[in-house]
Amino acid sequence: MKTKIALLMAAMLISFGAMAEFDGVPADINPSISQPLATNGLCTGAGGKISYAQNDFIGDSTISTSHVDVPGMSRVITIGGTATTCITVQYSAFVFAPNSELMFVQATVDGFPCLPGEVQFEGNSGTWATSRAFNFVCPSVSPGAHTVKMQYRSNGGNIVFTHKRSMIINHK
Repeated sequence: MKTKIALLMAAMLISFGAMAEFDGVPADINPSISQPLATNGLCTGAGGKISYAQNDFIGDSTISTSHVDVPGMSRVITIGGTATTCITVQYSAFVFAPNSELMFVQATVDGFPCLPGEVQFEGNSGTWATSRAFNFVCPSVSPGAHTVKMQYRSNGGNIVFTHKRSMIINHK
């Protein structure tokens, strides 16, 4: 009996070890030589105002492998004062990536990606669309008018869908 338990435990450890190697992100998606460093800091100025964009439409999609604007997810904001500040962008959507496709999103300010840059937002969730959310930080935004947008793309050129969605921008 002890031998059977020992063999079962060994098999479980081997299985868990093999599972730890697969993190759900294909190795060829974003190859890098070294692991990127974590970033942290104080986001002064953010949170004084909230701007948002919201879209209830169902059925927007893309097959583009380059970033394209998410329909209805663009907002012009104005940063007051004279000092550079940061903004945060919260994005959520009801999305679907069929046929083993992947969807990536990024938040931009005046065309420049916010941190952490592009992220995998959906990865073939199955038969039905699922709700997803991600937060972005834009650390160095100068005073004046700026265009904040959400962009998305298909990894392999197959169709990906974005449905009901909202973008919330915390800014000075």
